[in-house]
Amino acid sequence: MFRRRQWQPPHTLADSDLGVALPAPELRELERQSTRVDVRAGQSLIREGAAGHQCLVVIDGSLAVQRRGDLVATLGPGGVAGEIGLLTRRPCTADVYTTDDTAAYVMNRREFRTVLDRCPNLAHHVVATALERSLAA
Repeated sequence: MFRRRQWQPPHTLADSDLGVALPAPELRELERQSTRVDVRAGQSLIREGAAGHQCLVVIDGSLAVQRRGDLVATLGPGGVAGEIGLLTRRPCTADVYTTDDTAAYVMNRREFRTVLDRCPNLAHHVVATALERSLAA
């Protein structure tokens, strides 16, 4: 008899701190509610001071985060960017660009809210990360 193959998150995301902390159903909901994009190195994804329209979760590759021209973070698999603009409806607090060829899940405001509503562990992680970043700014 045929056996249904169980869903598995992308390997690099599953092995990240975020992937290890989240149950598989939440990772699957994240994938279901977002759009996977593949972006070449050196591409700008979020502009400091611009309205926040998207949240990114890195699957593979890396993002650089700059505030007022200073590098403040490098995000690898499981890293989240753009959450502060969506949570606060304030301008984005940093520039974000790819440093390597990068794959990421991208969510607009509606998709982001749906994921937060359906994924309590992910919501806790995102809010804690946003608070930590806001206090460091």
